[in-house]
Amino acid sequence: MTPRHGARPLRVGRGGPGGAAAVLLLFCSIVNVRTAVES
Repeated sequence: MTPRHGARPLRVGRGGPGGAAAVLLLFCSIVNVRTAVES
């Protein structure tokens, strides 16, 4: 039970702010590439 409880917060921290930031960065880069291609 202890290992599972210890691994959960780590996963939440990685999937929370970090994951959102990564997705946002990816989305921004895709938008930038699309705008550059369309121009």
